[in-house]
Amino acid sequence: MGDDDHGFTDSQLELLTITNMVSNMLSLIGSSFIVISLYCVSRRSSRLHGHSGLLESIHYRLVLWVSQADIVHSLSSMLGNPQDKSVLCYTQGVLSQLSLNTSFCCVLCIAITLWGTFVHEWPLGEPEFDAALINRYRIGVLSFVGVTTLIPFYGDHYGLSLIHISEPTRLLSISYAVFCLKKKKKKKLKI
Repeated sequence: MGDDDHGFTDSQLELLTITNMVSNMLSLIGSSFIVISLYCVSRRSSRLHGHSGLLESIHYRLVLWVSQADIVHSLSSMLGNPQDKSVLCYTQGVLSQLSLNTSFCCVLCIAITLWGTFVHEWPLGEPEFDAALINRYRIGVLSFVGVTTLIPFYGDHYGLSLIHISEPTRLLSISYAVFCLKKKKKKKLKI
């Protein structure tokens, strides 16, 4: 029972990889269902009533954005554990950063919208108000995500093993990152 480079046995690594793939597939299926459903309902509504139906609601638009970001993240996580400094590693790092920050921002926008609706009685449903709010959200989300996705390029941090820390539900990624942190601490103590 030999350890591999990550400190896991082959059977442990295989179990972590399978768990990661299953969670990504479930997430991908669920988010894809949401996206396809919203587009189908919107298209049908547009054809029958001349408007985009559910997607005219800010809440549904934000759910669509979160679902699209989750699809990107699930696909990027399925790239496995590419070699450090490879093009695939950089691609995975950028897509993970981009999608996770987009999800974070969209969930924050949903929370702000709910707060505004229930606490401040925002006039959601009024076309001018909705258009202004969604434009503010777009600018805020794109600005935050753009900056936080580009920052790691400054120090060339996308190609490092620690970029694989994507989220707590990704067992292989988090376990690998914890091992790397422990390994680096041991090296610092010896020096």
